[in-house]
Amino acid sequence: MRLLFALTLLLVLMHVPGAARAQGVVTLRQAVVDVQDDAVYLNAAVDFSLGPTLEDALQKGAPLYFLAGATVTQSRWYWLDKKFSQVEREVRVAYEPLLRRYRVSTGGLHQSVDSLQEALGLAQRGIRLRLGDRTAFKPGETYDAELTYRLDVSKLPRLFQIGVTTPRDFQLAMEPRKISFRVPPLEPAGGSR
Repeated sequence: MRLLFALTLLLVLMHVPGAARAQGVVTLRQAVVDVQDDAVYLNAAVDFSLGPTLEDALQKGAPLYFLAGATVTQSRWYWLDKKFSQVEREVRVAYEPLLRRYRVSTGGLHQSVDSLQEALGLAQRGIRLRLGDRTAFKPGETYDAELTYRLDVSKLPRLFQIGVTTPRDFQLAMEPRKISFRVPPLEPAGGSR
């Protein structure tokens, strides 16, 4: 009888959309490396959903800090990979109970939105990391950017850090993803006529 109940429950969970979706998983939707204004940028978009514990913490006034990071390397056959740069960008999502609005902050840019979905959308799509100056990269050579994205649990209030809730509830991270790219050669200053 227990086996029949367990199998029935498993079948129900498999057919209910989102019921068995793993919490704490961040998936990469898009990653593009482009050159603008003599610098190389990594633009990315991720997808995740907050678990009920994180959503409740946010509603009670605890801001959530997300860290997007990239490490740029170039592989070498004769030695360890050459490390070019390492960059991190912090995105802060907070709820303002008096205004009943969410505030998303990235660097010096602050934006207020009405819903949690809009706030998370900004945190998921607004990933733009400056990998370095264009002149630091040799044109035509292949480079690798390892992209990471995670919830920074060290900035949560102490109550959440010391184990009042299970640590599993606050795990939200993406496995490092490697993106290979090449920087195109510089165009002549005068251009062709």
